[in-house]
Amino acid sequence: PHTISMVPCLRDADEQVRSQCVLTLGCVAKDALAIEASAIANIVENATQHPYVRRAAVQALGHLDPGKLQQFAPLLLQNIVSKHGFVRRAVVDALGGLHATSLLPHAKHIVRTLEDPEEEVQQAAVTTLGLIIGDPTLLADHFPSILAKTRHKDGGVRASCARLLGKLEPSALAERAPVLVSMLNDKEERVRTSAVEVMARLDPPDLARFI
Repeated sequence: PHTISMVPCLRDADEQVRSQCVLTLGCVAKDALAIEASAIANIVENATQHPYVRRAAVQALGHLDPGKLQQFAPLLLQNIVSKHGFVRRAVVDALGGLHATSLLPHAKHIVRTLEDPEEEVQQAAVTTLGLIIGDPTLLADHFPSILAKTRHKDGGVRASCARLLGKLEPSALAERAPVLVSMLNDKEERVRTSAVEVMARLDPPDLARFI
């Protein structure tokens, strides 16, 4: 009942009040949040809203049950190209709340964010894609793109792709270990470190082949 009395705050003249109102609504029980989801989605859809308010709205939607969240996935994807990195990160994080089968159709959009100029967005992509990469067959169509990004000009992108490979099951990781071995000679320390850390996840007999 208290969520209903808070809804007018979503239209407050001050963006800090609107932002805090959305964040607070995101803390309520999922069934209560679902009731106000459309009002929160309207904030995401409104391009004139302050970006901090839109980020808060995206974060609140990310707390919905996966089935309800799926309803708003197209709207979230519209904001994955926001000019504000913190909004893009919130979108990628929120999409991680979907079931793997519902997330898969949107994988190509998330794979692109591995090349985002903001490292926090790249890391969010690693986390979200990691929810479905455990089964390599699910991302089979996207693996060529992911592997190509291990040679990206940006070291942060290369390191993020190495960490993403680390989400694979050891047997699937072993098949792609040569890619990690090649990254051990990368010019940037963060890439080499990521590659070494991921190789530690190999089963001992597979790891021994590369020593």
